[in-house]
Amino acid sequence: MYTGNFKMGKKHGFGKYYWADGSKYEGTWVMNSIEGFGKYEWPDARSYEGCWKDDKLHGHGTYLWPDGRKYEGSYCLDRKHGHGTHFWPDGRKYEGNWVDGKQHGMGVYTNDRGTARPGTWSKGVRVRWIEDEEDLQGSPFSKPTSLASQGVLSDHDVLDENPISPRTANFSGTSFSS
Repeated sequence: MYTGNFKMGKKHGFGKYYWADGSKYEGTWVMNSIEGFGKYEWPDARSYEGCWKDDKLHGHGTYLWPDGRKYEGSYCLDRKHGHGTHFWPDGRKYEGNWVDGKQHGMGVYTNDRGTARPGTWSKGVRVRWIEDEEDLQGSPFSKPTSLASQGVLSDHDVLDENPISPRTANFSGTSFSS
């Protein structure tokens, strides 16, 4: 069910849409596509609030999971891409670069005790810890909080999550653009 503005018989401008499965979106539309700023909520309690382009997460936004995880940062065509921070409910976090939904390039991992450690990642896998200031020259992480931690990321800390976009989700036979 849609309530909001129309243009030439299509959803356009601000509106709210409720799907039969319990999903809902509130925000801007451009000719039947989610575009601009808005909030989407899935029936499993996930949510995304931020920028959209052609029904995809695109630009800056915040994605929340029901288990307490959170990602805040850039998206490109439904994938984490650019600078962003992923938070775990136990206090751990990764802040750094993302490419195609995975940690890639420079980043800082902070463990559950608050100790931060810079490193480099490739396609979601940590390649190495950066051990001294010389390695950080010119990086956005040139002043890490601490290099003392000897912890490593566990397998579940590698993030390769592609949130289901409204366009690709199965909404019980309901077409997204209807």
